[in-house]
Amino acid sequence: MTTTTSPSRAALAHALTNDRHGTVSAADARVIVKESIAEIASAKDPKRAFERSQQTINAALALVSSDGSAGKALKEFKTVGQSAVSTRLAELAGAGNLPADVKSELKSLLSDAGVIAPSARFTTEAVKGDATKGFSFEFSAGTVKGKAHALRYGDQWVLSPVPLSKKHLDDATAAMRAWFDTDFAPDMQSWGASAAEIKDARAALKPTYAFFPGSSDPHDLVTTYPVVLSFVNDSGSDHGLYLGLDPATGDHEAYAFN
Repeated sequence: MTTTTSPSRAALAHALTNDRHGTVSAADARVIVKESIAEIASAKDPKRAFERSQQTINAALALVSSDGSAGKALKEFKTVGQSAVSTRLAELAGAGNLPADVKSELKSLLSDAGVIAPSARFTTEAVKGDATKGFSFEFSAGTVKGKAHALRYGDQWVLSPVPLSKKHLDDATAAMRAWFDTDFAPDMQSWGASAAEIKDARAALKPTYAFFPGSSDPHDLVTTYPVVLSFVNDSGSDHGLYLGLDPATGDHEAYAFN
């Protein structure tokens, strides 16, 4: 009789055998989550794949190291995993079906930014694309109308008013990490962050969304760049991290704001 081990469980087993203390580090946690998302993304039954992966995540949570970022990464799986389920279900249903989480995330983003009223009826239409290539669609909420694009990048959707490719986001991430190395890492070091904490914060950098018309970043880069992206900040500070980008030329500018 042949048995198979899922990639996420294999990642957990590797984490435990690769550590003399038998604990799960932050790096291990990210691999486990990544493999879990990949399993859902290719599953015939994504809901069942999520349930199995959540069991693995729960087992890993019981064995996390003293590094708090390991537990944080694992706990985030519930949200990103459910998002992956929604994406996979839409993919199985066929192209042109906008995942429910894309719609809800955009509504929350625009509402939080004050672009639309929270109580406004939010609708989407003219959906094109799929979960692999990304989606483009139109939205409306009250008197506000616009176009949006959603591209799956890692374990989340990146929402933008203009089309972005994976290469655009890869280039933006590389630019942000270069800025991090010269500007933000020294600040982290000055407030007592360890080399491991700085390394983890750098690895966690990724774009989360682009600013839509009617909203702006603190330094108002939206007036000079076609795209301004907000980035994950896992440094332990409450700084916002932003990058202005011209996808056509590659020109960019990054900064932190507190």
